[in-house]
Amino acid sequence: FKLPRHTDVLVNFWALHHDPDLWQHPYKYWPERFLTPDGSLLAAGEGARLNEYIFGAGPRGCPAFVFANAFLLIAICSVMQMFKVRPQTNVEEQVSCDPRTFQHGLVLCPRPYKARFLSR
Repeated sequence: FKLPRHTDVLVNFWALHHDPDLWQHPYKYWPERFLTPDGSLLAAGEGARLNEYIFGAGPRGCPAFVFANAFLLIAICSVMQMFKVRPQTNVEEQVSCDPRTFQHGLVLCPRPYKARFLSR
């Protein structure tokens, strides 16, 4: 395509990450798709990671993606180390991990839910 100079192009990352031609079970919460058989993380250009654009791609990719990943890992591990996270309600009433049920807005997010944080 030939685009006029100064044209803004917005990429639908949600559609890219849920394309059944690129992803096996695109609506299933399945983090193992990004791991090798021995449990280590796939390299950026291998398997499912080849189609991953969470932080953008190319020269316009997020320059802080390494920091963001490290920060999230530390934050989540800190919470999990200090607390047992349990649902406040019955298992049948739990929030869905299926993004098709999420609330739409600037950012897609799950419907409100309640959880209990029990000290370890």
